[in-house]
Amino acid sequence: MSQSSRTILILGGSPFQIPVIRYARSAGYHVVTCDYLPDNPGHEYAHEYHNVSTTDMDGVLALARDLHVHGILAYASDPAAATAAYVGNRLGLPSNPYESVRVLTNKDLYRDFLRGHGFTAPRAWTIAVRNGELPAIPDVPFPVMVKPVDSSGSKGVSRIASREGLADAIQDAARFSRAGRIIFEEYIVREGPQIGGEAFVLNGKLVFMCLGDQIVDAKCNPYVPAGMLFPSRIGTDLYARIASDLQRLLDLLDFSFGGLNLEIMVDKERRLYLMEVGPRTGGNFLPELMHYCADADIAKYSVESALGHEIPELSGLPASPRCDGFFAYSTIHSRTAGILRSVRLSEQVQSHVLEMHQFKYPGDKIEAYNGSNCTIGILLLGFGTRRQMEEMISGMSSHIAVNVGCDAEASEK
Repeated sequence: MSQSSRTILILGGSPFQIPVIRYARSAGYHVVTCDYLPDNPGHEYAHEYHNVSTTDMDGVLALARDLHVHGILAYASDPAAATAAYVGNRLGLPSNPYESVRVLTNKDLYRDFLRGHGFTAPRAWTIAVRNGELPAIPDVPFPVMVKPVDSSGSKGVSRIASREGLADAIQDAARFSRAGRIIFEEYIVREGPQIGGEAFVLNGKLVFMCLGDQIVDAKCNPYVPAGMLFPSRIGTDLYARIASDLQRLLDLLDFSFGGLNLEIMVDKERRLYLMEVGPRTGGNFLPELMHYCADADIAKYSVESALGHEIPELSGLPASPRCDGFFAYSTIHSRTAGILRSVRLSEQVQSHVLEMHQFKYPGDKIEAYNGSNCTIGILLLGFGTRRQMEEMISGMSSHIAVNVGCDAEASEK
């Protein structure tokens, strides 16, 4: 069968899906996209677009069946990951077990799974919020992390130090939970920064992993990543421990292929927490940053594996951290809400920009940075030394000028 006769359905057409859509088309495949946002820019790169929500599992199943697709792919989208598995399982397409993907995309199911299989995990309690009404709140130890069970990008996440303010945190988290479930997690005092990064699985084996250290803007929300520095400062021993725990998790879940987005913590007792293992590639153009720091083409790997193809260059995980140089992503964001007037980069940071992706423009309404949904843009950056990278990233607020006006000014114009 020729490549041009093979059809792949890509779930979503946001800026984060554009790299994988473009790769699939350049490789000669017939590319179909779907979501409920016809103005999403990625659809322009596809051969055809269908207005079907990526979370409408039966709607996507009907579309995939009608189009006789050969592969289905969720890329950089947590909500779409379960749909890809659901449809793939039913049509016999390359896919991971639907129930395993559900575990990885629902924090309460995931925490239960970790504890049930001997992994280190924070204690957790779950409640359901129905029609905005709060049920009885369990007697949780403070401080506690409050999160939607099924949201990504740190949306609706907060740390609460006492029972005061807990109700507001629950209501905020509930806004971002499709299932209407909220999880309370024991607060873990970590040692060093939170570790994040990308991994890739092929034939059930971890064949790629690149880890970095997350940074935050504490003046916005200290629990929302504002960037990541590569490579992570972790050593070979910790890298090997992470790889070992991750491979055991994959084996238990019968997870066979695809990208993974990772969030990992180590506490003061050197216990390792696989906090998040998202069954899809990361957002914020993390997969594209892998081009620069590890010479890895995650878009290619994702498309080819979704079509059931082997990828000869992915043969096994290196024994030590993989990163060729010093690279970072940094979010362009605002500490205040209002109307965006302008975004300006200093000459110093401009000399390090590999790619700039902007989502909001002058005249657009923006929110104070409290989750990935509040991002104005993303910078992918390269540096000559770690010191140069860390010094610039630590002072990023002086290099990115985001000028914001009030709503009243916009309404007067």
